[in-house]
Amino acid sequence: MPCGGPAGAASQMDKDEANFHGQLIKNAQILFKLSLGFSAALPELGYLASFASYRHTAHADELKLTREEEGIGSTLLEHVAIYTLAVQIDTTLGALYPNRFESADQMLRSAAWIARLIRNAFAHNPFAPQWKTYLECENKQFTVHDFISLDTSGLNGKSVDRAHYGGPLALLKLSEFARGKLEHD
Repeated sequence: MPCGGPAGAASQMDKDEANFHGQLIKNAQILFKLSLGFSAALPELGYLASFASYRHTAHADELKLTREEEGIGSTLLEHVAIYTLAVQIDTTLGALYPNRFESADQMLRSAAWIARLIRNAFAHNPFAPQWKTYLECENKQFTVHDFISLDTSGLNGKSVDRAHYGGPLALLKLSEFARGKLEHD
C-alpha cells in the first residue's frame, strides 16, 4: 500500500490534477452509460467498408459481426465499462488519498477497498473475474452510505457476481462519491 503522511490525508492535488481525474471518471461513466444504452436498444450497427490503421487494412467482411455477436459484444462492452469504472475510481482515490486504505474516514476506506478489490478481480482475467482478497481486508464488510457494500467473507478465489457489491449501478454511485471527493478536498 502507498505510504507517507497521516493516514487518510489528502495529497496536495492542484485544481488541474483534480479536473483531470474528474474527467477520467466522467469518461468511464460515459462508457458505462453508453454500454447500458447498447444493451437496452441493441441498435442496428453500421460498419465501415474498410478501415486502415498504419500499414494494415481490414475490409467490411473482416469487421462485420453477426447480430448474435453484436448482442454478445454489447454485454462485453458493459462488462469492460464496469472494470474501467472500478479502475478510474481506484486511481482517483489513490491520487487524492495516498493512504486511503488506512484512513480514519470509514467511508473513504470502504470506497477505496471496494474499488481496489473490484479492479483486482478483473485485472488478471477480465472476462472471468475472480475475487482476490488480502489479509487486511479478509472477512470484512465495506459499506459506503446506503448505495454499495461488499462483504469479503469467503470471497477469495470465487467468481465475481455483481450481487456481491450491489451491481453496476452501485458502482456508478461509487464513482459519483469519488468525483465528489475531488470537489470537496
